[in-house]
Amino acid sequence: MQTAPAAVALQSVDVPPSRPRLRPWIRRPAFVAAGLGVLGTLFRLALVAADYPGTDSDEATVGLGALHVASGQHFPIFFYGQHYMGTIQSYLAAPLLVLGGPSTLLLRLPLILLYAGFLVAMYRLVAAVYSAWFAVLAVGVLSLGSDRVLKDQLIAHGGTAEVKPAAAVLLLLAYALAHARRWHRASGFFLWGLVTGLCLWEHLVIVPYVMAAAGVLVACRGRELVGRMGGYLCAGLVVGAAPLIAYNLRARPAQDSLSIFLRQNDGSPVSLSQRVAGGALTGVPLSTGMCGPGACRPWQQAWAPVCLALLVASAVLAVRALRRTPGDRARQLVRLALVLGALLSIVVYARSPAAGLTPMESGRYLCCLPVSVPAILWPLWRLGVGRHARTAQARLAMSGLVAVLVAMSAMTIAVVVAAVPGARAEARDQRELVETLREAGVRHLYASYWTCNRISFGSGETITCAVLDDELHPGLDRYLPYRAAVAADPRPAYVFVANSPPDIRLREVLSHRGMPDSPVRAVGRYRVYQPATRISP
Repeated sequence: MQTAPAAVALQSVDVPPSRPRLRPWIRRPAFVAAGLGVLGTLFRLALVAADYPGTDSDEATVGLGALHVASGQHFPIFFYGQHYMGTIQSYLAAPLLVLGGPSTLLLRLPLILLYAGFLVAMYRLVAAVYSAWFAVLAVGVLSLGSDRVLKDQLIAHGGTAEVKPAAAVLLLLAYALAHARRWHRASGFFLWGLVTGLCLWEHLVIVPYVMAAAGVLVACRGRELVGRMGGYLCAGLVVGAAPLIAYNLRARPAQDSLSIFLRQNDGSPVSLSQRVAGGALTGVPLSTGMCGPGACRPWQQAWAPVCLALLVASAVLAVRALRRTPGDRARQLVRLALVLGALLSIVVYARSPAAGLTPMESGRYLCCLPVSVPAILWPLWRLGVGRHARTAQARLAMSGLVAVLVAMSAMTIAVVVAAVPGARAEARDQRELVETLREAGVRHLYASYWTCNRISFGSGETITCAVLDDELHPGLDRYLPYRAAVAADPRPAYVFVANSPPDIRLREVLSHRGMPDSPVRAVGRYRVYQPATRISP
């Protein structure tokens, strides 16, 4: 029987219009995470293009290593002037410097790629062991960044930028190997060993996460590690750590890289309360993006006990789930590994005198802590979206999480807006200084540590610089051939920041020797001296 036209019209009027649906890609967490990751990457690229964060001589030392690799002049194993931190960043930047010459921007481009890889690895890891939409939240949080977080990600200091993606990859590989079938298992174990070897060569701050990931492998694939798969892992480890092994095989007693690294903890005795305050109350909020530049306020330090409590809660949840569902063992073990990696890192850092003496400068030793951000946020997420999501406690937890994210975003914007003009002015002064020295025909000069290698790198080594301390005595020359080259010049120039201690001391020496009118030129915040003879204190 056919429906009457009037009835059809009536039905069409009574049926409410359907709600507009979200586009399919918006409903897919991977696409949302990718969008957040792209925004975070472009944000960092824009900062680097605007000369933020400001550079320094340590970054220039990495650049000098890259120049030497690019020219085939030298292939450094360690950061110049020490024997315990690798030079992966120099090797990554070398091809770019071949094409574009000495440039801080080109030196930092590989770091931005490492950051993008870190976000990809974290999304895959968190989606696998937690949930896809929780992985979106984790990527969103990691796309933010405070002053310390951005510096760790964007300044080529060596060690801090590459260990985060490496730690995420190690945990992801451990989880994959715990679930994988026979396909590609040998290459998976080899790759795990290779990444571990590279990390141990680059920086030992990643050791807590290596141990945590290794624990997952041993717990899930212990029998295989005793056999052939363990051989593949060891082979990858030897290949990745080959530069480190080659050095230590010929190192003199007490000059091996491990002994040198451990000696970094030598120094003035520091009380337990100072180390705990610097390592936990300052280090934790600093490395997770809660502190502003140069200081951690009391309200920001309050995040430390909250963060530690959330890590403990996350560990308890993982242990309980492990007991209830033994078949889901690998997921819960990786969750537990994220917690243990963070706690071990905090404990090891808090045991060092640097945590109590220089907490703001030494906070970079907790650079791996962002890898454990999912473990920190998981109890809040579970409370907010679980079966108790409508309770007052759940709403309070989620409101607190939103407030933290908003505060981090506002802090990032405020820091960048305030700091970018100063960073650009400093970079402009540095470029002007190099051009002035070139025009004056200067080829060799003395300067303070934080100026010296910047000049050598910025000039592409056409100008060679050696370091003087505040009393004009020889300072820390990370690349010793520069010291000999400058010492052979009978009329080196001297460059110091105006009214700095070495600048004041040099003017005193010039006046004492009857040369107060020695040629001097002001370039930005610097003074360039070209006396007729070499000056010694």
